[in-house]
Amino acid sequence: WVSVNGFMFRNAPTFMPFAGEKPVDRHVPAEGRLAVASRHAAAHETDAVIKHLVRHENTAPFISHLLIQRLVTSNPSPRYIKAVATAFQTGKDAVSGKGSGRWGCMDATVRAILLDREARSRTLDADPGHGSAREPLVKMLQLFRTQEFVTKGGLALRAGGIKIVGQDFMYAPSVFGFYLPSFMPSGPLEAHRLVSPENQLAIAPLMNAMMNGVSKLFEFGLSGGEQGLSATSVNQGRLSFDPIPGSGAPDDAAMNAAVDALDLALTDGRLSARSKAEIVAAALADAAAAGPDPAAQRAAALQTAGELMVVAPEFHISNLVGGSDDDRPPTPPQTASGVPYKAVVGVMLMGGADSFNFLIPKDQCDGELSYSQYKKIRGPVAIKEEKLVTVRPKNGHDQPCSEFYMTSNLTNVADMFTAGDGALFPNTGNLIKPFTKAEKFTARKPAYPQAHNFAERHMQNMHAQLGTGAKGVLGRIADAFEGTGVTTALYSIDSYPTIVRAATKDAVILDVKAGGAATVSIYQRHKAAVTALLGKQSKSYFAETYGRAFLDSLGVSEGVRTLLDAAVVSAPATADFGDGKIEKRFELVGTIMRLRTQGANPVRLADRDLFAVSMGSYDTHGAKYEPHTKELDGALLKFKEETNAQGVWKNTVVVAMSDFGRTIQSNGRGTDHAWGGNYFAIGGSIKDKVMLSSFVESMDADGHDLDWGNGIVIPKWGYEVYWGPITDWVGVDFERWGYVLPNLHRF
Repeated sequence: WVSVNGFMFRNAPTFMPFAGEKPVDRHVPAEGRLAVASRHAAAHETDAVIKHLVRHENTAPFISHLLIQRLVTSNPSPRYIKAVATAFQTGKDAVSGKGSGRWGCMDATVRAILLDREARSRTLDADPGHGSAREPLVKMLQLFRTQEFVTKGGLALRAGGIKIVGQDFMYAPSVFGFYLPSFMPSGPLEAHRLVSPENQLAIAPLMNAMMNGVSKLFEFGLSGGEQGLSATSVNQGRLSFDPIPGSGAPDDAAMNAAVDALDLALTDGRLSARSKAEIVAAALADAAAAGPDPAAQRAAALQTAGELMVVAPEFHISNLVGGSDDDRPPTPPQTASGVPYKAVVGVMLMGGADSFNFLIPKDQCDGELSYSQYKKIRGPVAIKEEKLVTVRPKNGHDQPCSEFYMTSNLTNVADMFTAGDGALFPNTGNLIKPFTKAEKFTARKPAYPQAHNFAERHMQNMHAQLGTGAKGVLGRIADAFEGTGVTTALYSIDSYPTIVRAATKDAVILDVKAGGAATVSIYQRHKAAVTALLGKQSKSYFAETYGRAFLDSLGVSEGVRTLLDAAVVSAPATADFGDGKIEKRFELVGTIMRLRTQGANPVRLADRDLFAVSMGSYDTHGAKYEPHTKELDGALLKFKEETNAQGVWKNTVVVAMSDFGRTIQSNGRGTDHAWGGNYFAIGGSIKDKVMLSSFVESMDADGHDLDWGNGIVIPKWGYEVYWGPITDWVGVDFERWGYVLPNLHRF
């Protein structure tokens, strides 16, 4: 520290020589000194950073917790985590005494995990909250190994071969892996405040696809094509395990012995007697239907037994199912009340959209704010003026500019805004309450507002201070209508995000690839057996979560598929959406909306449809522009055309949001995680050309009171600025607004 005129300044030492600095090594020729010194200094600096991170006090418990979740149980006790963290730090396992004695010893760490009493106690297997759901890739690998998968020609199984189950070798969708360690599925796990990370993949498209893929695997081998597991069309091999005794057609005794062998191989002998009887009966029925050929009978029985073993809850969890005689209550049907129909579509731009390139100051602004200032501050990520379109908010007097630009990649959105069918929300984001930079260290703020996992969750649950326990904002809108006579339906496309999680109902997860929903082969052939395997309530929280999720997904998928296949849709889609990912998702939303009056199907009869649609690839650290914004813009225009043709454009609102905005300044190639951003909504009932919240008063950090530092802008208002009007418009009673938006009163 350096003292100057009574002020203290931190005089940080510099270890890295900068360009032009003279290195001290006189033994290296002058022209190479800087390069050698920089290379050595960079290596030392990198090594120091790695050592600092590895030896940080949080590292050992963090790594220990995640490893215990993967290897033993999703909810380890604090004692268990501490024991493993101690082994990581000391390099010695307390149970076996083995290890290298060095910090970070993985030998000692893994021993501590697997030898701990929480990992070895058979008594704990009966604890309904102990253990875990099993991740899809582990289940597939177990199936390949125990059923003696033989590759064609003895070649190794190709990486990238089984993406259909939601996981694949070396193909994690983000730095956070395939699921979040804090994921808490609705049902008994949530009721007991227990997490189950792997259940984030327990959604209808993936569960249905896995079961259909397993059916094809037993019948034809590992290949792609119609409902196959593999991403390649080449058949990579077959299962060769045949546990049926003898060589002839299976009888009751032989089939019981075969299922016992499958039980040992696939579920560690945990299959209940009731489930075993169902599987044996179904396998013998298929054997009898296969004709007189004993080989055909064996093949049919083995395939059915194998498929139903994979349906059984015991295959999907690690603790004891503890089944009961109580039937799982079915999802009750609902009917529309007759109130005017309304739909809300939440579009999540995942990764943090660079939305200061969505909405841009023009020249009719207060102070120094202008396009010129934008261009100067944003540098290489600034959009050229000829690629911008002008928008004029009706309430421009409330903004620092009377006119703004929008990127031409959002031309259709800009046109809708100009036509009075759109709204803009400048500088909004995740907040608990408004504050300025003067309150940076004292105001109550969301945790880690620039971290993807926290910001995505807060964007969707609108209750940042509650953390993982909060339901989603669309889910709470559905909850708010419970008991009012107004019926609701929640939908998400290809994923199960927080935004559609509700306390009173489950969301329907739609499958784009299957045109809405896939039929499941084994369910079509053995509905009674599948229902029997899944239809009884389980004592295990993990088994109950799986059984309810899969049985519901089968029923909902069948209902949606029946409507689509029966051609009860009044007319085909008016708009030609195209083949892009986001286009197909909006086409599916339009299709489901079109089914709202079709038949007496309990899946579809709702007064309020609430949809979640997501787009990825917005984390643009190394890119100038979001790659899919133009595709989104085109999809929104087609969606407007479709809803207009249905006569419900005025009954529909689409709102775009993102986990956070990005830095105003560039990092040289792209932009980094920030906070406040600029978003929009479109719909036929939106107030004429309104702009809610306020655009930042200057692109220069010194020109406004919302500077967080490092190019990050504090949001002026929270996302409540648009969810409030939407909650009102959709018809939630005023006294329930506080439930839907717990922080609304702070704004």
